Amino acid sequence: MGKWNLLRRTFIKKLFITLAGIHFLHSSVFAKKSCRTAPDAEGPFYRRNAPHRDSLATSISKSDHRLQVTGTVYKADCTEIIPGVEVDVWHASPKGEYDNNSLQYQFRGKITTNKEGRYSFDTLLPGFYGSRPRHIHFKIRKKNYAELTTQLYFVGDKFLENDVTARKSSGSDRAMPLKKYRDGHFEVTFDIYLTD
Repeated sequence: MGKWNLLRRTFIKKLFITLAGIHFLHSSVFAKKSCRTAPDAEGPFYRRNAPHRDSLATSISKSDHRLQVTGTVYKADCTEIIPGVEVDVWHASPKGEYDNNSLQYQFRGKITTNKEGRYSFDTLLPGFYGSRPRHIHFKIRKKNYAELTTQLYFVGDKFLENDVTARKSSGSDRAMPLKKYRDGHFEVTFDIYLTD
């Protein structure tokens, strides 16, 4: 019986050490969890000095699909919000054209995140140009954080899978589902994670 008691005690001791190690490893991994929004190409159509506004379309026709974009900007720890972030956005018109020189800065604007780290803007669903998927460009700025240039894509886009730019920068983690309403307008949520 003494031999079996010794074996049992040794087994229990080793099991306890193993479980303690697993608990420590589990705690360490989750304590260091981080999130990061993948960067993407700025593209040739960025314009400086876009106006601060939360509605990017200066004119709307009956055939246009309205789009509301909302999101929260977080630190890389995945949970802590960042207020006062400048969210600079631009995209193509429903016809797939960029406004590169007008004073209206169509489909361009800057929004600042509120005290909850949230941003929101209204626009129209971007159109296709060439074989690029629909997308919205983002340039995110905040003092003491690395500037981020990225793009928002949409789940189910027929051109997304074969888009070189999206694939090179892990576009799938920035492809968000569009919610469509009966009146034809859309909503999408795009949360952003910044590194310092």
